Amino acid sequence: MAKSLLDRGRMIALLLVAIMIIPIVSIQKTEAATLKEATVDVPTATVKSAPNNNAKTVGTIKKSQKVKVYAQTQSGWAEIRFNKKKAYLSNKSIRFYKTTSIASVKKITDRVIAIQEEVKDQSYTLKQLHAIMDPAFTKTYFNQYVKSNLRVVGKDKKGTPIYGPNESDSTDFYVEPFDWYLKYAKEMPIFSYYEKAGVEYLTVSQCNPVNELYLPHWHHVYLMKEPKGEWKVYNVGTNLKK
Repeated sequence: MAKSLLDRGRMIALLLVAIMIIPIVSIQKTEAATLKEATVDVPTATVKSAPNNNAKTVGTIKKSQKVKVYAQTQSGWAEIRFNKKKAYLSNKSIRFYKTTSIASVKKITDRVIAIQEEVKDQSYTLKQLHAIMDPAFTKTYFNQYVKSNLRVVGKDKKGTPIYGPNESDSTDFYVEPFDWYLKYAKEMPIFSYYEKAGVEYLTVSQCNPVNELYLPHWHHVYLMKEPKGEWKVYNVGTNLKK
């Protein structure tokens, strides 16, 4: 009888230990599963002791440094470890690099270029033009596109200005086609894909060879995607190949 009670007591003790250990293991697995690596993308990121701007500043982290993010708050803060202690960075000061396929990037750029082709060499009112371009271009890009590439060429029946291409053959502010099959370029397009503060960003670049208008140059297209939104171009840029 005594032995039976002893054995039963041992079993209960082992069960209690198991119950205490399981949550700890579970928590550790959850933490490991959510651990991410981020890159600081501001000149100097301020490290806070708590997830708010009024919290004590405990240090700074320089641009391009890597940090491990253990969790993210709904208010826009990332939990890190600084000097072996829990600390916080604003999500606006870090980016999370992501991976995607060349096929996916090609699909994205093909879409925006196709929409751009709809307005190329055509004449529209600003309202008509914006309606066509809005699904693939931000308002900031649209305004710069009109300023750089278009001029007033007339008016419609209501007196609304109609915009058409500039007289100049050179239009610098537009998305150049990418040569994905290397018909004229020597190297494939390259891309960088990351997320910052809930918004996805994609930069696509390619070195284009000399032609009748341009010297060899790099062309860059900058896109962004808001949550539940479509990819939109927000800027373009070029620089001569060195």
